[in-house]
This record gives sequence, C-alpha cells and structure tokens, in this order.
Amino acid sequence: LFYAPVMILVIFFIFMISKFVVENDKNEIAMLNSRGASKKQIVLLYLMQGGAITVVSLIFAPLLAFLACKMLGATSGFLEFSQSAPMKLQISLSAIIFCSVSAVLALATMLIPVYKASKTEIVQHKRKKANPIIANVALGVITGVSAVVAGYAYYVLVIEQEGLFTSAGGIQPLAYLFLICFFLAVALAFVLLYPLLLKAINKFTAKSSTAVFYSAISRISNMEIREKFIVVFLALTVAIGAFASISARTLNKNLDNSSIYQYPCDIMATVKFYAATDGASINRKFLYDDIEGVDATKIITGNSPRVNTTTGKGLTDMTFMGIVPNEFGELVLWNDDVLPRNLSYYLDLLNEDPTGCIISVNAAEALGGVGVGDYVVIRPDTSSSVNTAYRSKILAVVNAWPAYYDTNKSPSDGIETDNYLVVTNGTYVETKAPNQPYDVWMNTDYSASEIKRMTISIAAKSSLSARLDNIVNGARERYLNEIDSVRQATNGSLTLGFLSTIFVCAIGFIIYWMISIKSRTLQIGTMRALGMSFKDVFTMVLWEQVFLCVAAVIVGFIAGILSGVMFGTLLQSAFGKMGEMPPYTIAYNIVDMLKLLFMIFSLLFVSVGMGIIMLRRIKAASAIKLGEE
Repeated sequence: LFYAPVMILVIFFIFMISKFVVENDKNEIAMLNSRGASKKQIVLLYLMQGGAITVVSLIFAPLLAFLACKMLGATSGFLEFSQSAPMKLQISLSAIIFCSVSAVLALATMLIPVYKASKTEIVQHKRKKANPIIANVALGVITGVSAVVAGYAYYVLVIEQEGLFTSAGGIQPLAYLFLICFFLAVALAFVLLYPLLLKAINKFTAKSSTAVFYSAISRISNMEIREKFIVVFLALTVAIGAFASISARTLNKNLDNSSIYQYPCDIMATVKFYAATDGASINRKFLYDDIEGVDATKIITGNSPRVNTTTGKGLTDMTFMGIVPNEFGELVLWNDDVLPRNLSYYLDLLNEDPTGCIISVNAAEALGGVGVGDYVVIRPDTSSSVNTAYRSKILAVVNAWPAYYDTNKSPSDGIETDNYLVVTNGTYVETKAPNQPYDVWMNTDYSASEIKRMTISIAAKSSLSARLDNIVNGARERYLNEIDSVRQATNGSLTLGFLSTIFVCAIGFIIYWMISIKSRTLQIGTMRALGMSFKDVFTMVLWEQVFLCVAAVIVGFIAGILSGVMFGTLLQSAFGKMGEMPPYTIAYNIVDMLKLLFMIFSLLFVSVGMGIIMLRRIKAASAIKLGEE
C-alpha cells in the first residue's frame, strides 16, 4: 500500500524524462517524418534505444532490489538503522516475472511520447511552437475526477468507517485510489492555479520590477509543458516524502503507546497463597520488599469486592485495584497525554483522600450516572463475616488506566462484556480489610521464570506456600512489539520509499536542468549578445527556479502533511481494540521534515551549480549562429 505513491512517481518520472527527450528531439523527428520516414520506423528507432536501456536495467534491477530488501531488515524505525540479524533472502522466479513485467510497462511508458511525436511533421511542429496550446480543460477534468475519487474514498473509508481492510483481510482498493488521486489532484490543481497567481503578481509589480525579475516571472507564468511536468514531479516527491514520514511516525508511536498501555511494567502476576493444612488461615504477606534488582508494588484485588450507591445500584464484577499511589506512580510506564491530566494528579488525589476512589466511565454509568463528588460504599471483601465496607468519595471518573480496557472478550465464544474499574488507596483498604489477595507489578532485570522460582523460595523461608499465576511478561511483550517483523518491514518500506523518491527526484531534476538550459541556448545567447551580463542571466534563471521549485516544494509539503493526517486516521483500523485505548494520535517528527528539506534544497544547489557551468559555456556568437541555422 505504501509503495503505491512511489510506483506512480516512478511511472511519472519515466514518462517525464521520455517527454523531455522527445521534446528536445522533436525537430529531428519532424524532419524524419517529412522526409518519408514512417511512424513505425520512428517508433522502432526509439524502441531500440529504450530496449537497450531496459535490458541493462533488467540485468541489474534484481540485484539492486536484493540489496534494498537487505536494507529493510536493518531498519529499527523510520530512517533508523541497526545491526540486526540479516534477513534470509532469495531471488525467486516470481520476482523475475514481476521485474520483467515492470520493464515492459516502463518501456511502453517511454514510447507514449514518441508515438505522439511521430505523427507530427516539421510544419505542424513549428506551428505548435509558435502557438502553444495548453490543455487546461483536460487538466481541469483530470483534476476534478481525481479530487472526486479521493473525496469519495475518504468518505467511505474514514467517515463511513469501512476501515483499511476488507472482510477477507485484504487492503481496501479504495485506499490505493485515495492516495494516488489525492496527490494527483493537489499537484494538478497547483499547475492550473499557480500561473494565474503569478500573472496577478506580475500585473501589480510590472512597473517596479527589474528586467531580470520581470522576465523570470513572465516565463514561469506562461510555463511550458516541461515546467508543468517538473512542478508536478517535485510536488509529488515532497508529498510522498512527508507522507512516508508521518505514516511511519504515526504507526510507530501508536504501536509503542499501545504496548506501554497494555504492559506498563516488566512483570504483572497474581500471587497465589496456599494454606499449610486444610482449614488453616492463609497469611498473604507481601514477598517482594527489599529484594535487590526488584522494584515491586502490591495491587490489592480484593475478595469478590462490591461497590454500591445509596440508591441501591451496585457492581460486583469489576477490576478492583487497591494501590500504593507513590509506588504505583514510580513503577508504571505511562504517556501523560492519555488522560486529561497527568497520572500523578490522580494518584495525588488518592494520597490526599485515602478513603476516596477513582472509577471508570462505564462504572459511573452502571452505578446510575454518579460523578465526581458523589459517594459510594466499597466493600473489598464480601466473603468475610467482618464488615469491611466503607464510604468512599468519587475523586475522578476516567476512561483510561494502566493495563485497563473497558471490555473483556471471552476466549471461548468471543462475546464482549463490560469491564468496570475501581481504583482505591491500598494502604487504607488494608486497614479495613487486611490480608487480601493481591497481584504484584514489578520492574526487574530478572526473567519471569527466575521471579517465579524466587517467589517459591522467599515464601518457603517465611513458612508460607505461594506461587505466581497469570504471569504477564510485559518486558518481553514490549520487546517483541519493537522487533515485530511486520513493523520492521513497514518501517523499511517507508524508509526505502522515502529515499527512493529523493533519488528519483535528484536524477529527474538534474536531467531537467540540463535539457532546459540546452533548449534555451539560442534565447540565452541572444540575451548575452544584446548586452545582458552573465550575472543578470544567472539571476534570471535563479528566479525562475525559485518561482518554479520553491512553490512546488511548499505545495508538496502541504499535500504530504494533509495526506499523512487523513491516511493516519485510516491506519487506526489496523490496531483494532488497541487503537481505541490509549487514544489514537497522529504523530510527526520535525527532524524528518528538516531532513527532507535539506535533501531537496541540497539537490537544488547542486542543480544550480551545474546550471552555472552550462551557462558559462554558452557563447553569444555560437548561439546566434545556431539560430541562423
């Protein structure tokens, strides 16, 4: 899916370069046509040239693709590389077939401008040059259709919540159309509207402008097909680069946030105690105090706890957490943008009012719509003959908490049921109901199996019998999330796509500069002969590139950021329930944007340097002689 825009860019690049070459050769093609060469012979001539390039590409392309896929395995994140284990790769027959099909399509794309040019005779070509016709209507139709398709795809996928995937698990075809059509619509709309803006600027600044500035803005406001192509090409390049950055950062951040939310510490487990003899009491001592290398806290789960309101509403099936606020806050990993306030605020509430509680949104609804400031009655242990109930003030109502999800799915039939949350001050709970069952949450360098053995050993030293149940190895799960093969492949694909667009842009832009200046040899030579200095000529060309390229880069950034935000929303469907909590967020990295800007403007400076060299080689006398010929 993420390669769809890159593939479109490559096809556009091939067509653009072929168009540049054919435009440069149109005099020769028209001359051959006028002297009796058939359309078939002209196309065959360029077919042989393109075929030779295609054969060479077909030989080296699989090897380059193999090296690129090797690079995919070395990505630890977007534009981040690590010394990971090399991927096992092989060049399969299907890869060769796809490569061959791509070569044929590329060759066909190269020949489209040749076929059109082969029908033009020398007189027709000269007339077209004298009276250029810009197909604004056709561009307008293509822009409109692309915008409608992109809008429809966004409406169906995002607003109607069809999601990124089909019921069969494949990617929605509309997702491809959305990306491709959105980029095309923005780039083509810019090509249509930008000349009008430049003409308006030129109209108001004509009297005060220098000859150099006036010449530059006049030429770009009447841009030829070559300039239109490079504007679309640059805008697509920057847009795809920005899109790749935002998509990768969004994907990585939400995967990390979901992993931290679900596994907020290294190990979470239930400590299960056993009586020494039948009927003997159980001493549920906390076993993990003062153990070197272990930072642990007790989470009291209660014994069939119950919460009631004064009106008789009650909860019995819930996630009950009696925590030590300070220990809990120091132990868990947490992103402070999940809740309206940071986690320490809610923990301080429990410290300031030990009898208070924090409940989930669905618990508040189930208790009859209670809210902050209302009182409930909490009974941590309903199995005891001793009255453990106490009156508790609701301090906060939250929709998120470390490792809490508001529904539970049955592993047998998949039916979802509400999961209610009640968080209390565990220290106070123990004064009302001591010796309660508890879970242990900890951060440690020990493995889960070592902690399991350690629990049995520590309990035995105190003449107790205990073991760990329902062990969740959070550290391992977070690590597996980081090295997930799908995640690495996605990061690698986006990184490779990002770098590929820059590489393709570099080649295309340099070729454009060379052909552009070469085709203007007569014009520039005439200007020099009429007295314009080299500095003025260079300044004029530089202004042209500023109007042409800088504007395209700005539009590309806008399109890329918009597409990243809109498509980022669609990526949420890939997370399922984990995408709902913690709340899904669109992420971006300003460093990525600066890298993209640096690469693009470095490319522009290199092109300017080449332009200076080519401009210096243009001699006025030679140019005028060329014009006479």
